[in-house]
This record gives sequence, structure tokens and C-alpha cells, in this order.
Amino acid sequence: MAKPEVLSLPHSNAWEKVKTFVNAELINILAALLFLLLAIFLLYPILAVLIKSIKGPQGLTLSFYAKFFAKGYYFRSLINTLLLGVINTIICVVVGFCLAYLTTRGPLALRKPLKIVSMMPLIAPPYLFAISIIILFGRNGIVTNAFNLKWTIYGFNGVVVAQTLAFIPLAYLMIENTLKSLNPNLEESAYDMGASETTIIRTITIP
Repeated sequence: MAKPEVLSLPHSNAWEKVKTFVNAELINILAALLFLLLAIFLLYPILAVLIKSIKGPQGLTLSFYAKFFAKGYYFRSLINTLLLGVINTIICVVVGFCLAYLTTRGPLALRKPLKIVSMMPLIAPPYLFAISIIILFGRNGIVTNAFNLKWTIYGFNGVVVAQTLAFIPLAYLMIENTLKSLNPNLEESAYDMGASETTIIRTITIP
């Protein structure tokens, strides 16, 4: 008795092709989706603001920028924003590198506690650090009264401290991953040749 022929349905073949394509191009598909989300939620608002800033009732114009730079208040805000970014970047990179170096190259007893302390700003609610800064460095703060400080946290200094605490964990994570990916044989060879810790950091680790 002859066996009945199994007919392949068109939609099943199409589904198999789709599955094969997705399995082969999964990384590219995820990258395209991430880029699409980035374009929708980040690039589009920025471009919309830029277009509105050069578009007036009569067409393209730079009058809004002229008014912005003509007033010292707005120009000073721009300078303070750029200065804040530079200061925070320098502090976060330096502190993040020190923490990452200690958690990857330092004493074993200190690695885990330092990592926990470094990650606390990501775990704790943001308002907790704001309250802590006010309690410590406010006008009647503990540190302010203990050292008789004359500065105020409600200004540029406070923003620098708050931004630094917020971004140090991110800098620490990126630098730690970089240090972990380094080949330890170079540093060990330098140790065997008698190089000091400072020399190794300056000539091998940082480059």
C-alpha cells in the first residue's frame, strides 16, 4: 500500500524561513531595535528642539541665539553647565579609576566592601542622597558645623557633589570592566622586573 504524500503548507515554509532569519540575524535585529528606541526617545527630541531654535515666523533665523547670548544670565548658565560637565567628568574618572583599581588589584579584604560602597548610589533612592547631603553639608549640617565651613550646598558646589555621587558608579563600572579585560601578564612581568606600583600604573595600566 502506497504511503500518502505529506503536503508542505506554504505558511509553514514561510514560518521556518522567518525563524531561520531571526536566528541568524538576532544580534543585528536587537541592535536595530535599540537604535530605533534611541532615535525615538533621544535623537528626535533633540532634533526637534534644534529645528525650533532656528525656525521663526519668517523662516530660518538665528535671532533666538542672538537673544540668548546677549543676556549674561543665559550665557552664564551655559558656561556653568559646561564647567559642571568638565568637573564631574574629571572627578568621576579619577575616583572611579581608584575604586576600580582597588576592587580589581587591591587587597582581597577590601575588594567586596569597596564594590558595595561604590554601587550604593545605584541601589538607594535618589532622594536619600539628597537628604544626606543636606544633613551633612547644609547650613546647619553636621560637617558644616564641625569644621565651621562658610560655603553653602545650595548652589554650584552642591550640584557638583550631587552629580558626582550620581555618576561615580557608572564610571566605576566601565573602568572596572576595562581593568578586568586587561592582560595581567604585563603587570606581573613588570613586578618581576622590580617596577614599583606607581610605575606600573603610570606606564602599563593607564595606557
